[in-house]
Amino acid sequence: MSSAKQILLVEDEADLRTNLVELLEIKKYAVIAAANGQEALKLLEKYPIDLIVSDILMPGMDGYELLQKVRANVSYANLPFIFLSAKVSKEEIREGMEGGAEDYLTKPIKAVELFKAVEISLNKKEKREAWANHHLETVLNEERNVRFHELRTPLFGVLSILELLHENFLSDEPMARELQADWIEKAFSSAKRLNNSLQKLILFQELGNLGQPQKQELSLFDSLKALRKSGEDIPDFSVHGSDRILDFEPTQWEFVIRELLENGSKFGDSEKPMVINSGENAVEIRNKQGQFDRPQLFLVRPFFQLNRAYLEQQGLGLGLYLSQRYCIQNGYTLQAQVDSQLDFVVTITYSIPD
Repeated sequence: MSSAKQILLVEDEADLRTNLVELLEIKKYAVIAAANGQEALKLLEKYPIDLIVSDILMPGMDGYELLQKVRANVSYANLPFIFLSAKVSKEEIREGMEGGAEDYLTKPIKAVELFKAVEISLNKKEKREAWANHHLETVLNEERNVRFHELRTPLFGVLSILELLHENFLSDEPMARELQADWIEKAFSSAKRLNNSLQKLILFQELGNLGQPQKQELSLFDSLKALRKSGEDIPDFSVHGSDRILDFEPTQWEFVIRELLENGSKFGDSEKPMVINSGENAVEIRNKQGQFDRPQLFLVRPFFQLNRAYLEQQGLGLGLYLSQRYCIQNGYTLQAQVDSQLDFVVTITYSIPD
C-alpha cells in the first residue's frame, strides 16, 4: 500500500492553519504545518514533501520569497506550490505563475476547491515525474546500447575472422593467400577499432583524476606537421592563417587535434579536404558535410552519437566529449555546430570568456 502524500502547509493564522490541516487529513493526506516561510524551509529540508500550500502575506518571509527560494533549489524543481490569499490581483497571479506557482486559492477557502486544487497539482507532479523517468530511462538505454554495440561489434568481427582462419588452417584445401591477407586486414581493422574504443573508455574513467595539467607552449603548425608525418590514417586538410602558440598539456593536445580531424571526417565529404583556420583567438576545423540539412549547435556529452537514429557511426561517442574536457582543463573552450553554410565546424577558443 502506497504511503500518504505529504503536504507542507504554510499559514501564519493559527485557527485557519488548524482548520486546513483537519480538512486535508480528512482526505488522508499527511500534513506538516509551518507558521512562516523560515520554518517552512527547515521542514522542507527535513521531510519528503509532495506539495506546498502557502499563504502569501506572512511576516518575515512572504509567500513569493518562499516560492523563489524553493525554486532556486534544483531538488524541488518538480514540487507543486499552491498559493493562498485573501485578495489576489492579476499582477500577483502573473508574478506567482512566472515564479512557478501551480494554482491560487482565495480566502475564505472552500473545502471542495482546496481538495480539487491539491489533487490536480499532485496528478500533474506524478505525470511530470513519469515523463522525466521515461525520458531518463530512454537516454540511459541509448547510452547502454551505444556502449554495448560499439564494443561488441568489432570484437565479433575479430572473433569471426579468427574462426574462419582457424578452420582454413585445418582444411585440406586452404584458401588463396590473397584472401587470407584480406581477412587478416579486416580482423586487424576491427581490433584497432575495439582498442580505440577501450582506450577512450579508460580516458573517460580517468577524467576525475586529471589534476593540474603540465602545460607547454606548442606550435599549432608543428603539431599538424607531426600528424601528417605520423603515417596514421588522418584525413586530408588544408591550413589557413598564421601559426599560433598554444599553452596546452602535450598529450592532451595531441589527442584533441587528432580526434577533431578524425571526427570531422565522419561527417565530411571525403572528396573535399578539411579546412583548419587559425585565427587570432581561435582554431576552427571545418569540413563540408551532407548529413545535416539545417544549422544547429551540438550538445557535447559522453556516449552521445550525432543523429544516431539515421546515421551509422562508429565509436562510443566519447572523442568529442574528451576533447572538450581537455580544452576546459587547459583553459580553452570547444564548440561543435553545423553553421549557416551547412559545414560541420568545431571551434577551439583560446580563452574562456568572462
